[in-house]
Amino acid sequence: MGLTEAFKFMHSTGNCFGMKFEWLEAIHKCSQNNLKRNHMKKLSLFFILLLLVVAGKSQQVQAQAAGIALAGESRKLVIPDVAILYLNLNADAKTESESLEKLARRQQEILKQLKAEGFTEEQIKLSNFSVNARFDYGKNGEAKRIGFSATQSYVVKFPLDKQRLLKVYKNLSSQNTSADLTISMGNECSEALKEKTELELIKIAVKNAGIRANALAEASGMKVGNVEYIRYHLAEQLHAPVNAEMKWMAPAAVADASGQQFSTDFSIQEIEFSERVEIRYQLLNK
Repeated sequence: MGLTEAFKFMHSTGNCFGMKFEWLEAIHKCSQNNLKRNHMKKLSLFFILLLLVVAGKSQQVQAQAAGIALAGESRKLVIPDVAILYLNLNADAKTESESLEKLARRQQEILKQLKAEGFTEEQIKLSNFSVNARFDYGKNGEAKRIGFSATQSYVVKFPLDKQRLLKVYKNLSSQNTSADLTISMGNECSEALKEKTELELIKIAVKNAGIRANALAEASGMKVGNVEYIRYHLAEQLHAPVNAEMKWMAPAAVADASGQQFSTDFSIQEIEFSERVEIRYQLLNK
């Protein structure tokens, strides 16, 4: 016989003898008390865990607050290492076919002159070929077609040498005195020079950020700890060097048909590059 059956038997027996044994009621009350105690324990555990989470978040916020984020910047003027010749050839004629034939003859002449200056076919790039009708607008504004114009552009890049650039410009200008050819000069930085400058400026920018962080920490009575993060290629910066586009050189005088001396009075424009990094450091008590 189990315990419950025994209690039931004693209860029924007690009723028979006028005894009031409330065994079942006692068991029921005991179970309810146990449930209440378990519920209170669970609630207590929940609140303890909640307090631990809140305390951990608070400590994390405090740890994050004990830091300093600032930007390091660097700039440098760089002398370009690539010279550029821009040649624009134009051929006018009454018909489209005649303008194309005339352009083809002049192209052969220009290519021969460029190769005579030591340029390879790989260095001579063709661009902007076009054929367009030419119009004359009379006094009444009515358009009248008078012929066609065929154009072809050349871009020649080579290592920057001021003397060579000057010599090539002089020779080409002297051999092409007609108005069908225009020549201009430019310069730019090679990819190798850009990469070298970029790495150099990054190191300077990081060092600049560290100097500023130490100065601010010292003024606040603290010291700089470890680096928490570094941000590079910032969205607002787009990692674009300031004024890094190609710079035009000052125009040089063109030798005329009489053989007048070619002027060497021109300068090469420097190109400014810049870098920017953002670094967050820990701040520690001294």
